[in-house]
Amino acid sequence: MNSAFFLSLDSFIAALAVGPLMRSRFARLHLAFWFGFWDGAATLAGAIFGWGGRWSDELSHWVVPLAALLYGISCVFAATWTRFRANPRLAFVLAFLMSFDNLAYGTSIGPMTSQVVERAVMLSVASFLMAILGLLLTSLLRFSSERARQYSTAFALLAASVLLFLS
Repeated sequence: MNSAFFLSLDSFIAALAVGPLMRSRFARLHLAFWFGFWDGAATLAGAIFGWGGRWSDELSHWVVPLAALLYGISCVFAATWTRFRANPRLAFVLAFLMSFDNLAYGTSIGPMTSQVVERAVMLSVASFLMAILGLLLTSLLRFSSERARQYSTAFALLAASVLLFLS
């Protein structure tokens, strides 16, 4: 249960960061679903294919923060230039990339068994709920302009990338 909480914490952090770009309830629910889906699928993929734990763990410590950093930089540009807007669809790519830590976890829990499937489902539900919580909290925020919304997302993503690099 502890591993489910800690492995889904990145979904909460990312959802908090990109939440201001998700305007509709459907978009927030859709994004939370993908956070949960990819975390569960990555755990299963790691267990099924048993990709050498070392490279997948190293990959998760570089790809995920780098993706958050690049998305944050694109949001800074979007907020600065009036002709360019932050694309909320990139958050769905971020949901996929955030699952790489679960891929590393899947390689470490051993071969495919019913227990592994249970853990993957638990991780999937935990990630979904953590993402929903993050998106719900940001839905309560009000922004004075689209530019403020994009700056908020940009700086949150930049801060998240630093936290993810340090973890």
